[in-house]
Amino acid sequence: MILIENNEPYIRENYAVNTVGLATNYPMAINNTITYQVPVTTPTGNVTLTVAQSGGTFLFNSASGYTFTLPTATPGLTYQFVVTTSVTSNADKVLTTGSAYFVGGLTVQGGSSATVFFGNGTSHIDISQNGSTTGGLIGSIFTVTCLTAGVWTVEGQFNGSGTQATPFATS
Repeated sequence: MILIENNEPYIRENYAVNTVGLATNYPMAINNTITYQVPVTTPTGNVTLTVAQSGGTFLFNSASGYTFTLPTATPGLTYQFVVTTSVTSNADKVLTTGSAYFVGGLTVQGGSSATVFFGNGTSHIDISQNGSTTGGLIGSIFTVTCLTAGVWTVEGQFNGSGTQATPFATS
């Protein structure tokens, strides 16, 4: 059983719980088992993400590409993105609201080589995969996490082809 004392969670085994009088929709752990499932979102068009969607996984599942726009940068927000359909036209993009920037590294692999590109933290507001040199092939995966009101850190690996180029952009 997970208990909270002084705002700190801790685990206590063999703890009896009196459920008399509790509402039937009250979340409970039974037999020391707690299950949590990460929400996976399959879009049907461009998406503006919300704070409530933080912690979720978002799929790039269209050959014509999608754009995900991050919410206002709030420390602790995190989003994972996975390419499940290679982009063949337009691009798969993740944008900040323009007042926050990307730092961190993305590895772009194409052919027999790989190159790591870094967000500069001062002007990079766009991560764009074009289906070849900047990634966007099936299996590309990355995570963005907000560190401060102006900074999103990014890490991941992009599958591409040809001579690698930076997926970071200023617009």
